[in-house]
This record gives sequence, C-alpha cells and structure tokens, in this order.
Amino acid sequence: MRLIILLLVNMPAIALAASGAHGDDIPFKMIISQSINLLIALGVVVYFSKNKVKELFKNRLEDYHKEVKKAEEAKSQAEKKKREISERLNKLKSNQQESINHAKAEAEVMKNKIIADAENLSRKLAEEAKRTYEFECMRANESLRQELLSKAVVNAEDKLKDEVDGTDLKRMRIEFVEKIQVVPR
Repeated sequence: MRLIILLLVNMPAIALAASGAHGDDIPFKMIISQSINLLIALGVVVYFSKNKVKELFKNRLEDYHKEVKKAEEAKSQAEKKKREISERLNKLKSNQQESINHAKAEAEVMKNKIIADAENLSRKLAEEAKRTYEFECMRANESLRQELLSKAVVNAEDKLKDEVDGTDLKRMRIEFVEKIQVVPR
C-alpha cells in the first residue's frame, strides 16, 4: 500500500524528469504538477490519519465527560452536605441565639468552601481538557509534518542517486552554496 502511495506521489516528478526540458520562462507545468502532487499527498495523509485523530479526540472528549461527571458528583455531595447542615441548623433553633449564630456562620463557611472547591475543580478540568486538546493537536501536526518531511527527503535522495552523476553533483553543490549565500536571513 505504501509503495502504491509512493508511486502516486512521485508520478508527476517522474513525468517531469522524463521531459528533460529546461527553459527560461516560468515553469507553470511544473508548478501545477507539484501542486497536484502536494494535494494528493495531503489528501492521502488526511484520509489515512483522520480516523486516528477522530478517535483520539473522541477519547479525550470521553475523559473530559468523565471528569465533568466527577465534578457533578462532587457538587451533589456538596449540596447533600448543605442540606445536612440546614437540618442541623433547624435543630439548633431551639437552643440559644448564640448557638444559632455560630451554626449559621459555620454552615456558610462550609457552603462557600464546598462551592469554591467544586468551581475550582470544574475550572481545572476545563483548563486541563483545553491544554490536552492543544497538546494533542500540536503533536498530531508535528507527527504529520515529520512524516511528510522524511518521505520527501527519502524521495529526493533516491531521485538524486538515480539521476545525478559526479559532475552534476559538484555543479549543484556549488549552485546551492551560492544560493544560500544570497538568501537574506
């Protein structure tokens, strides 16, 4: 399968190399053939990697939903504790006013702490999901970029080994050095 893809990707380059024509005007045919070649290569990469990327994001989404569910459970536990405190407060109404004031203050502090903890957990989960999403996107892009680059290098090396003799290689090295010296940084 990879051999077929490699042949399809290199087909325009092989056809162009077979023509052997060199002109002074802009090589529109070469530009168009290389553009088509790039589109085919990108299409193949997207076609073969889209399921993996979809599955990766699906798994991340499931993990995110699990974490949200945990946060909701923590929130429901907090609400349960709040109800328990409210019941306790109702029982204390029969006691002195001082006991009531103390219980109210304690309940409010606990409620605020539990709500703050639940909100903090939700915020952390959302931030973690976002960071994970960004990291996985960057990792997928880098993986695709590295794969394309390595295939391009291998193809170029193979083509140069097959088509370039010693004198052409020396001439190309000299031209390359001259061009690199001319390019501004």
